[in-house]
Amino acid sequence: YFDYEQALACAKEQGKPIFVDFTGHGCVNCREMEARVWSDPKVLSRLKNDYVMLALYVDEKTELPENEWYTSEYDGKVKKSIGKQNADFQITRFNNNAQPYYVLLDTNGELLVEPIAYERSISKFVDFLDEGKEKFEFRPLIGKKPRAFKEIYNGGKKEKNADIFLNGSIHIIVGILSVVFTLLLLNK
Repeated sequence: YFDYEQALACAKEQGKPIFVDFTGHGCVNCREMEARVWSDPKVLSRLKNDYVMLALYVDEKTELPENEWYTSEYDGKVKKSIGKQNADFQITRFNNNAQPYYVLLDTNGELLVEPIAYERSISKFVDFLDEGKEKFEFRPLIGKKPRAFKEIYNGGKKEKNADIFLNGSIHIIVGILSVVFTLLLLNK
């Protein structure tokens, strides 16, 4: 994808995180990353299977319709082109203006892991992708509040069961065990 909103919609539909590639047509280091790192089978399979890919070109000169222009809160300038808006998004959201710059987001546009830039180590890039995928898979467990009471019916009368937190606790315990087993397998 080349449009953030389209990639976000696709990610929600497919239940996958988003790999954001802040890049440029004239970015030599971007092409080197694609040729030397992305082309590695371990990286390529993760990018193809685990993520919705989004390339945001910061030097794209295509001018947008006037109703899509806006004034940047960062520099006070009107952003009229796709590239200017992509660069403004990178600067204002991630406090960075270098390319390549790689960001992993969940389906709500929230950051999964610390972004990385030019990184020619295939193993470090694989670790980055794997960490993002793992955080994405376990994010539903974070911030969930278990139900305080399990409602049961007793002779047609709704009552509160004394098994406080029972329903939520089981899910939390299963989630914790999944994380522990995953970490044990990764450390072998």
